[in-house]
Amino acid sequence: MKVDFKTLQSITRDLKVIVELCGYMEVFRRYKDNKVATAHTLWHGVYCNRRYPSDNPNVKFIGLKRVLPYTPDFERYPCDTKDDTLKTALIKALDSILID
Repeated sequence: MKVDFKTLQSITRDLKVIVELCGYMEVFRRYKDNKVATAHTLWHGVYCNRRYPSDNPNVKFIGLKRVLPYTPDFERYPCDTKDDTLKTALIKALDSILID
């Protein structure tokens, strides 16, 4: 299925948090070299920080606050997307964060 506008906004918002955590310039440098790998790596960061409880070592904090809220039913593939559809949505979201 296609990623709807509301879901794309959510993906963009979550990715922006992870990009800020990693540093814009570092992400931009990696993104220029390999958009797909960078997009999937950052999305994995979103997934870990949303899906896992706070005691998981993959969950990041700023001070005592999680960088993304715990959502135990968070889906790696929103809107029942396939790999290519998710890849397109992730690249579109990252383009809007890093290039626009």
